[in-house]
Amino acid sequence: RPRVWLPRTEEFAVQKNPALRRGRDFFSLPAGATGNDSLAQGKGRRLIRLIRRIGPIRRIRPAGACRVAPTRDSHIPPRRSIIPPMKNVLAHLGVIVFLSALVYLNSFQADFQLDDFPHIVENHRIKNAGDLRALWGHWPSRFVCFYTFALNYAAGRLDPAGYHAFNLLIHLFAAVFAYFLVLHLPRREEAEGSADIREVAFWAALLFAVHPLQTQSVTYIVQRCASLAGCLSLLSLLGYFRARSLRARGARFSSPGHLLTYAGGIVACVLAMGSKES
Repeated sequence: RPRVWLPRTEEFAVQKNPALRRGRDFFSLPAGATGNDSLAQGKGRRLIRLIRRIGPIRRIRPAGACRVAPTRDSHIPPRRSIIPPMKNVLAHLGVIVFLSALVYLNSFQADFQLDDFPHIVENHRIKNAGDLRALWGHWPSRFVCFYTFALNYAAGRLDPAGYHAFNLLIHLFAAVFAYFLVLHLPRREEAEGSADIREVAFWAALLFAVHPLQTQSVTYIVQRCASLAGCLSLLSLLGYFRARSLRARGARFSSPGHLLTYAGGIVACVLAMGSKES
């Protein structure tokens, strides 16, 4: 039950006077005490009035209790996002894909440049997608990337538009993987008024997709090795974090969903290492 605090002089007087001490004890009765007690009706009330004449009486907060002071920003309403709330993931992905395609659409008119000629135009090894040994002999550490060049040649021969379309498709998949990777990153619980994690993922993926730093890997055909390695690396990380989230939700290690996700991440990692060695 709460105690009563008195100034030092009044506390000394209470300690010396048993009647005042009893009155102070009565003042500290629990809230459940009723007014039907004889002490509360008679002598106790008089003692309470006597204690009040001595000086101001204040209660001490129980040990361990603390008062939560209002903060300076407690009156500020929760922060609103600078973009309309788009909770639908498909809407985010649609905006990312549309803007990315719009930015790189004019690259379809570009012709082969520089290293495209020795590695694509004049490379007879990519003209037969079924001859894996020949493809491996051209550049073993980039076998996966040159196999996609062989698929491009089988589909459209030496039409640059098909190679540019394949490069753009890889870039779009990389942006989508970056979006979902941000959603699966370990994070603390979102505080009230904080930014929605979907909005964070949207802006991060959009910046990744339209940043000028990506221009060379998308428009320069032979630089597909870099964009393909990056895309598969993001997919590998996404598979790893997805497997961790499944385990955190109670899935067993031997469950099909966990094993397939984990194995998919490992396969994507191996393919990324086979696309570019650095």
